[in-house]
Amino acid sequence: MAAKLELSDPIVNMAQESSIAETDPLQAPEARFECPICLAWLRDPMQTSCGHRFCRKCIQSWLERENACPVDNKPLDKDHDIFPDNFTRREISQQRLKCPNVVRGCLEDLSPLDVEIHLTHCKYGLPKLPENEKLRCNFVIFGCDAKFEDEPEQQRHMEQETQKHLMVNIYSANISSIFETYIK
Repeated sequence: MAAKLELSDPIVNMAQESSIAETDPLQAPEARFECPICLAWLRDPMQTSCGHRFCRKCIQSWLERENACPVDNKPLDKDHDIFPDNFTRREISQQRLKCPNVVRGCLEDLSPLDVEIHLTHCKYGLPKLPENEKLRCNFVIFGCDAKFEDEPEQQRHMEQETQKHLMVNIYSANISSIFETYIK
C-alpha cells in the first residue's frame, strides 16, 4: 500500500521549496518532464526498472519508506531498480523557460536545470524580506508553510497549489467531523 504524504513530509517540502515549481503555469513541464511525486520539473532525473521517471531526491526519499513504485506499485529495490536518466536530462536542458522575474524585466531564457541557480543572482529579483515580513499562504491554518516576497508570488502559489490545498482542506474537514462524531 502506498504511503500517504503529510505536509511535514520531505517530499512535500521539496515541491514547496522548488523555485522551478513556482514559475508561470504556462511554463509548467510537459508530463514526460514532470516528477509524479513533487509535480515539478525533474531535477537530477532517475528512471525506474518499470520505466517511470522521478527526481533523484524524490524517489530516494520515497524508497526509504516504500519498496514499490509510487506510480504502478511494482516492487523496486533502491540499489538495483533505479538509475540516472541522462537522455531525459539532456532533453530537459534543451527546453527554454523565461526567468520567473520576467514580470520585473528579466529577459533571460533558461534551461529548467538553470533556473534556480540564475535566481540566486538575478538582478531583477526582489530583495529578500525578513521572515517576519513575508506574506504567508492563506492555507497556513491547514499546514501550508509557504512564504512569499510579494503578492504576485503569493497569487501564483495559490493558483498552482489549489488542488493540494483543497485536498488538505477536505482531509482536515474529514478529520474534524470524525473527531466531533466519535471523540466527544
